[in-house]
Amino acid sequence: MLKDIEVCLVIYQRPQRLTEILEQLRVQTIQSFRVNIWNNSREKLDVSGFPEDRIKVIDSKENVGSQARWRLAKQTTGNPIIFFDDDEELESDFVEYHYNQYLKFGSECMLGWYTRTFNRESYWKSIGANYGQEVDYVGPGGMIMDREIFDKEPLSQNIPKPFKETESLYLGYLARMKYGMKMIKIEPKCKILVDGKNQWKNTDKERIFKELRKKGWRLLRDREHA
Repeated sequence: MLKDIEVCLVIYQRPQRLTEILEQLRVQTIQSFRVNIWNNSREKLDVSGFPEDRIKVIDSKENVGSQARWRLAKQTTGNPIIFFDDDEELESDFVEYHYNQYLKFGSECMLGWYTRTFNRESYWKSIGANYGQEVDYVGPGGMIMDREIFDKEPLSQNIPKPFKETESLYLGYLARMKYGMKMIKIEPKCKILVDGKNQWKNTDKERIFKELRKKGWRLLRDREHA
C-alpha cells in the first residue's frame, strides 16, 4: 500500500541542503511515504519543515560512507524503498513515478535512471540503455527496489572491506547472482547538482569491477557468449 513507501537519504557534506530537500519532499504529488535520514555529517539536522510523525533521523557517530544507505534501509519497516542522494533536486512526482514503476516492473527488479551496461571488461566501458531495458548496474541516486535483500542478506549490512566504498556495485552483484533480480532503466525524475563534493571520486571502481568479475558476477554480455 502507498502508506508503506520508505524514502532513504544519507547526509554527509551537504547538511545545508536538507531544508530544500525536505521542501521538495513536502510538495510531492503523493504523501503516503516516510522519510529516513542517516546523518553522516556530525551536524544537528533541522527537520522541522517536515511532518514529525513521518521522518526519522539516525545520527551516526562516525562517517560510515555511502554504505550507510543499506544500513538505513534495514531499519525501515515499509516496502518498497526509494533511495536518492543529497546532491539531487527532485521533481514533484519523484516518489509517485518511482512507485508506479515498481508496480509496473515488479518486486524482483532494481529500478533507476543512472545505469551502466558493460560491453567490455572495464567499469568505464559501458553503453547506454533505453527506458525499460535490462542493464548491469543501477546507481542508488534515484532508485527503487524491494526490501527483501536488506532483510535477508547479512552481507548487505556488513559489506566486505574491499567493496565498502563501492556499495552499489556490490549490491548489484548480490542482487543478480544471489537473488536473481533484474536491473532496469527508468526515466530520471531528478537532476544532479555539481559541487565537487562527491565521495565516489575517491573510489577505485575499476579495481572493484574486476574483483567482482573474478567472484563470478555475470553480465548481460556473458549471455551472448554462452
